[in-house]
Amino acid sequence: MLRWANRFLSLIPTAKEKVIKFVSGQGNFLAATRLSGLSQNIYENQDLSSQDLAGASGTNTINPILKPEIITFEYPMTRAEWKALKANPDGIVRVDGEDTWIKDVTYNFQKYTAKFDVIPKY
Repeated sequence: MLRWANRFLSLIPTAKEKVIKFVSGQGNFLAATRLSGLSQNIYENQDLSSQDLAGASGTNTINPILKPEIITFEYPMTRAEWKALKANPDGIVRVDGEDTWIKDVTYNFQKYTAKFDVIPKY
């Protein structure tokens, strides 16, 4: 949990108090560690806030990879564009000037449209 806490907390950038509450656990949830740049131990079974994980500068230095949202839309597309899209090894498309990762895309060969589910990059 400790290794992923900053990623989880970064998904709620507008929250005033970012906290991950410990509810229960099985196995090694009594472990403690001291993260680089921190002066106190962090325990697996404690509630974690962004202040607990802030480095020596007092700021959280980990940025999220993706925004916590999925955008769904239909787009007119020729077969040639569909083939080019399927050949895209990165799975990235630009939507309203913003790079997004393709979560899912289906092509309607009768209507020549594609339905996209994309996740914006941060």
